[in-house]
Amino acid sequence: MLSLVFRHTRTNVSHHRGVPEGEAFLGRTEDNEIALSFDENVSRRHAKVTRSGRGVRIEDVGSKNGILQGGVRVASVVLQPGDAPVQIGATFVTVAEADTGDLLAAFPVERAGNPERTKVTLPVEHDREPLLRGLQGVVARSPQMRWVLQQARAFARLPKPVLLLGETGTGKEVVARILHENGATAAGPFLAVNCATLTRELIASELFGIEEGVATGVRARRGLFAEAEGGTLFLDEIGDIDVDMQGTLLRALQEQETRGAGMRRARPARLRVILATNRKERLRLDLVKRCSCIEIPPLRERPEDLKELTRQFLERSAVAISRSAVALLEAQPWPGNVRELRGVLEDAVALFGEGGMLHAGHVALLLGTAAEEVTLRDRHASLTREAVAHALREHGGNKSAAARSLRMSRSGIRKAVERFGLD
Repeated sequence: MLSLVFRHTRTNVSHHRGVPEGEAFLGRTEDNEIALSFDENVSRRHAKVTRSGRGVRIEDVGSKNGILQGGVRVASVVLQPGDAPVQIGATFVTVAEADTGDLLAAFPVERAGNPERTKVTLPVEHDREPLLRGLQGVVARSPQMRWVLQQARAFARLPKPVLLLGETGTGKEVVARILHENGATAAGPFLAVNCATLTRELIASELFGIEEGVATGVRARRGLFAEAEGGTLFLDEIGDIDVDMQGTLLRALQEQETRGAGMRRARPARLRVILATNRKERLRLDLVKRCSCIEIPPLRERPEDLKELTRQFLERSAVAISRSAVALLEAQPWPGNVRELRGVLEDAVALFGEGGMLHAGHVALLLGTAAEEVTLRDRHASLTREAVAHALREHGGNKSAAARSLRMSRSGIRKAVERFGLD
């Protein structure tokens, strides 16, 4: 398999892209089959790429900076493995033979081969609807995450507050930013606040402000609602504030105005408010009902996304990862979700990345797993029908919970259930 290798001259980081069959466009934006979003000197649509025997033809399509071969601008060029690089924008381009053995490259080598994989496609009724903004880095191959993005598209248009529900590390702030960037307040500020850091005594003044002179030594404070005016206020960990304060917040949302301590007049609340929590049970029911709700699934319930997230996190490090190591990652329950996965991969690169390759043993050391038990194939083979049946009984038929107890992914236990005829 041929791949294009792009080395950005400013960062000296290499990026690999597979060469798709037929024609493909290369450019800076994600609507190209080969997107070079890391290089601002590349035009939105820069070149056309086609296979040419054992090489790759790159043809300029009216770009601003063109294609440079030996410092001379050319209309097109055919590159083969071993040829000198050509320059596109601030990036040098060569062609290499991609090894597709046990390696799962840390670069999106396969993504460019399928244009649909380079974009987030949503199950919407009208093809003419504009693409969501703020999707850079968002992975949504799983149906659960596609549904999250479809809800975000719909709720972004409404002035109604939104409540994001999800475990720690699932990406609630990422979804909040998508809501902000696709709504009426996109031109305004995005202010994110962790409510767990606000003390009970000061939370009202932090949110709604306070008039100078209310008490000795007290200075005037505008409050977060005022600071986020015209934009979005994202209140994370909203379940950590007491129910009385939640009631005050609810009144502000309903009346669309706030009144800080000592203030004679209420101030209009011209902003969007997004709340988030992993503790829905600690919220007032009337506050929940006042909001449009989006539930973000945990990583263990969307195994389709984990492999692509792994590619994405490793892409800048120029480190690859073996399939057996990915299988080990897929078998973990990930209570810290995407944030925990990122942390494990960053540690793995720091400790073992000098060799250019992460193996299952490297990942096993960080996860505290015996290296001889790291592949899904071995783990599935060792399972008995009684073990799977017992786990399902223990968790009332809940496959996700049973999978966690067996240290499997949900797709893994689904296959085991089918294999043992337990449906």
